[in-house]
Amino acid sequence: MKSRRPSNIALMFSTFLAAVAFGQSSYSDFVTCVTSASDPRTTCTLPNNQSYDVLSPPIIVAKAPLTITGSGSSSALRRQAYTGSTPPASIFEIPTTVSGSGAITIENIEFDGNRANQCISAGNCITYGISPSSTILDWVANLYDVAVYSLSQEVTVEFSGVTMIDAPGYNILIEHGWYSEAMPYNVTVTDSYFGTEDLPSGCTNLATDSLPCSGCAYLSCILTYSNPSGDQPYNPVMTYNTFYGAGGSAIAVAHAIYPQIMVNNFFDNFREYPDQSGGGEAVYLQYNATTGNTQSALIYNNTLDGNSMFSATYGGTAGLELQGTLHSIESNSISNHEREGISMNGVVCAQVTSNTITTSGGDTVNPVYGAISIFSSGGTPQADNILVQSNSVYDNYAVPGLFSGFGGTPPEVANIEYSANTGDASLFYCNDIGSSCSGTSVNVNTSSVASASWNSSCGTLP
Repeated sequence: MKSRRPSNIALMFSTFLAAVAFGQSSYSDFVTCVTSASDPRTTCTLPNNQSYDVLSPPIIVAKAPLTITGSGSSSALRRQAYTGSTPPASIFEIPTTVSGSGAITIENIEFDGNRANQCISAGNCITYGISPSSTILDWVANLYDVAVYSLSQEVTVEFSGVTMIDAPGYNILIEHGWYSEAMPYNVTVTDSYFGTEDLPSGCTNLATDSLPCSGCAYLSCILTYSNPSGDQPYNPVMTYNTFYGAGGSAIAVAHAIYPQIMVNNFFDNFREYPDQSGGGEAVYLQYNATTGNTQSALIYNNTLDGNSMFSATYGGTAGLELQGTLHSIESNSISNHEREGISMNGVVCAQVTSNTITTSGGDTVNPVYGAISIFSSGGTPQADNILVQSNSVYDNYAVPGLFSGFGGTPPEVANIEYSANTGDASLFYCNDIGSSCSGTSVNVNTSSVASASWNSSCGTLP
């Protein structure tokens, strides 16, 4: 009987046709699939086991719905080596307008910023451990490997299982995100790795070696920011990711409404002090009365290990550096920061509950007042209506569990409820606070210093 199985030649030919149909035949075919709105394919696959250099223009997504995927662990897009006084473009962009609507998913692809070969001029490159200067900071300030700009369309964007390494500025910019009653059209980053793939010569372990060792980015792994019209991204979600070795904060939320940062691991960030301060090692939330006040952040069940990052010039870092309003900081494990575990500047309405903070303090450049510090400075509002409850704080260089206020008129802090905290957290240093303490500059060894009206004007917290 004649076999029904195709011959080897027929089988090879049919496999080739399938590869062409699904965008696996070549890099140029992959680019066409992503960038052509008239291309009918809804899945674009980057060929396996190869790294492709991208310089200019960037790969710009043209349509939705679309799945952009790697065909294996070694599918990579890399920023080509560049020298020029004007910064290069992104590797990959989702622009302000695409054809269609629905979900854009980027999965299983590596984005390599090729940082050490991005140069302002010959020999002046963004190498590891480079000293920050105004020229360098201006050059990298708007330099993103992947940019998600603000779309007015019904489009969601998800990064899943991506690897982001060695960005000269930021790995990902998020401007997109807006609210709809049906669903939020937002950006989600999940199950992804931000760090380094190949350690530079002389580095064996990013978590223990001193500089120069590479990490996810010179500035931050993820930046959220308002679009040019001032609209803040709504509900950016970062969950189940690992962040290693950012030069500054791993996640910088300059502006956003309802950012969710949950179940991530943060290790060894703020290595290079590009903003020349001891900011938040893992997360920075910003208050800005003009360009956007970060609101309703949920920071939940993350692990933050700062590896005691320290600069003899700038000092140490905090675990979380928070500004803005209506935040929930819950069930995080925060360890090994030379400054505070949690620093809150001008925060109005927040709950800080069930966190474990260990080994904070020890900074020999900057004073450390408490494992959790609540104050107001630099034009931020008076801190008010903050619940600090059921936290465990221990082994913190003998600093109090909570420090509040530095003095002044009116008081920097109005109302705090402080209850059921354990370990070093039982020591509450209350300085120049409003109605929650009697007098100023008092040490209170008690588990409860409370204002019953802490959340009377807050509304619903995330």
